[in-house]
Amino acid sequence: MRLHLSILLAALLTVQGDVRDVTFASAALGRTVPYRVLLPAGYEASDARYPVLYLLHGLDGHYTDWVDRTKLAQHLGGRALIVVTPEGANSWYVNWHAGTNERWEDYLAHDLIADVDARFRTEARRESRFIAGLSMGGYGALRMGLKHPEQYAIAASVSGALNITRLETYGWTDGLRAGFLKAFGPQGSDRRAEDDVFELARRAPPGAMPFFYLDCGAADPFLPGNRELAAILQERKIAYEYRETPGAHNWAYWDRQIVPILNLIRPPAQAPARK
Repeated sequence: MRLHLSILLAALLTVQGDVRDVTFASAALGRTVPYRVLLPAGYEASDARYPVLYLLHGLDGHYTDWVDRTKLAQHLGGRALIVVTPEGANSWYVNWHAGTNERWEDYLAHDLIADVDARFRTEARRESRFIAGLSMGGYGALRMGLKHPEQYAIAASVSGALNITRLETYGWTDGLRAGFLKAFGPQGSDRRAEDDVFELARRAPPGAMPFFYLDCGAADPFLPGNRELAAILQERKIAYEYRETPGAHNWAYWDRQIVPILNLIRPPAQAPARK
């Protein structure tokens, strides 16, 4: 039986216990993309609705990383929380300077949220929606919170590559550097300024912002940028928490430091709201 491709892709859902992989068509990207969902215990037997955490991966990573490379499922414990780990490729989660079908910011802010809210029993409101990430994903999460404060109650970063728009290269391969320049454009361009989290924070209206959480290891090369953004948030009187702990830019650190973010978003003992 021949089915229309879009119908087939919309129905593609692989169930692995409480972990599900979904593929959907993104209008902003002009193609299909995957994401992974971790559902709380008792989801199928319940009619409750749940808050959602969108958890972003880092550069050269994929949507499976948080589940495959950390103890995320174990850390979630009894939390009444849906976690979505979307594919971000090496996009930096921005609408690219070059490439009409590389609108990654729009994909995150609109297409992905709409698909998750339609497919799962979510509390589809700003107060119950959170975004976080590591490294490239930390930059992406804080930038999304600054640019779309109406969407998220908390934006959190661990080891965020926050000064990325100021760099020309970071010891990357030619392919990664080429993609980086397509995403942000050349140094001094208007696009660089639009995507700079420090400038966004300086212009942000304090009362309209989500709560920001920043965490960075003391041996992390991105530490100065994290300190700088924390200082700007302090100066602007934007609500935030900053943590600096021993550790480097690696999975051991990210696996440990995702726990305080989960505790901030949804403590284990909290129950979901009923319909």
